[in-house]
Amino acid sequence: MALYFGHIQFVLLLLSVNTFNAIMAINEDKYNRFSKVVIPVEFDLSSFSKNLKKAIKNDTKAMVTKTMESREQGMDEITSKHSAKSKEIQNELKVEMNNGFGHGIKRRPTSHVETRTVPIKDHKGKEFITMFPSHDDTSKYALAVQLIITADIPTQVNIYSAYPGVNQTVNITSGVAYVNLPLHITMIPIGRTPTSILIRSDQPVSVVCYSAFAEHGYCAHQDYKCSSYAFNVLPVNSLGMSYNPLMYEYPSIHMGIVATAPYTQVWIEPLETHFKIVDTNIKAMTNRSVTLGYLEGLHLETNDGRIFANVQANNTISLISGNSRNGPFNTDSMYEYMLPNSHWGQYFVMPIMAKVTNVILRITTRSFNTTVNIDDNVRFSKTIVIQSGNAFSIQLSSNVHTVISSQPVLVTIFCKSKTEYS
Repeated sequence: MALYFGHIQFVLLLLSVNTFNAIMAINEDKYNRFSKVVIPVEFDLSSFSKNLKKAIKNDTKAMVTKTMESREQGMDEITSKHSAKSKEIQNELKVEMNNGFGHGIKRRPTSHVETRTVPIKDHKGKEFITMFPSHDDTSKYALAVQLIITADIPTQVNIYSAYPGVNQTVNITSGVAYVNLPLHITMIPIGRTPTSILIRSDQPVSVVCYSAFAEHGYCAHQDYKCSSYAFNVLPVNSLGMSYNPLMYEYPSIHMGIVATAPYTQVWIEPLETHFKIVDTNIKAMTNRSVTLGYLEGLHLETNDGRIFANVQANNTISLISGNSRNGPFNTDSMYEYMLPNSHWGQYFVMPIMAKVTNVILRITTRSFNTTVNIDDNVRFSKTIVIQSGNAFSIQLSSNVHTVISSQPVLVTIFCKSKTEYS
């Protein structure tokens, strides 16, 4: 959840230097494609400006600060405009949830659904649970599968999994440890999987999952298609029981769910298209539950890029989602550790990204009549209204952008960046 400039931490994106370097390190194609879930900032302008001064150059600092201050006034107007309907909207939400959103009686009780929104302070922790989603083509060469673990002080890290060859202990004095895992841990079938990984440390650490693969056994030539993906892992205390994952609009979408407690019942409802579990389809607008054991994983897929799902559980779960292929002529994968609904936010900042040629922003909400303003404080400003369960996509420049909404939203950003071969 932190973007690092030197040794200074700035809470903006679910992205670290290790993540970005991992993405860029092995991909020898002409373009790198990557995605990030955008972490909301706490809207305290005094602390925001203090962090900003430490993190970025004066010109960018002034632009973002001015944007946030000007948009604060705009948000007051937005809030005032919708305050009259606030109670009405909340009542509508309660009625919809009590009626199972109109899609059947198998819906979980309303009392179980998380409605609070709390900020994520940091991506560091002492316990993590994760998995590596599958690649589409299991004939690809797996070049590297790693956990990238960063510690500020000496720490011992224990790694556990039911998958053979994963269990090990790593001692980190300071800095980064690159922990190699079995290459075929990413080549998993659809359905239940034992490839989930538990990571525990005696001091706070950060964890990145990294995987590199190719159509050939090596990446020594620019014409060979090689790719990689990396994502930060949220600590267990930042996970939740309610998710609405948001992916890139292209087929070959995968979703991985891992239970953090025994007898975890997971309710999955695709809102627009079907999901596949082995040979069974979960039909759109219907509800199906699966019971998972402690650290048991569930791997789902769909070949329809319109997927938007509602995932609920009676215990905390982790959810990794994304695309195993994001275009008809490329093999890039993009996966992200999704934010639970309780960690969605209303204030976001997208920093300038180097060498980016294409930026797509996707936003979704679980509230009715959510007003969202997107602004780069230069020449672009757009205000939209999003309804519950809908996703909005927009292509942006690589400038700094602010996103401010009247209700909590989930924001994901998808980028294509040039490499030295372009």
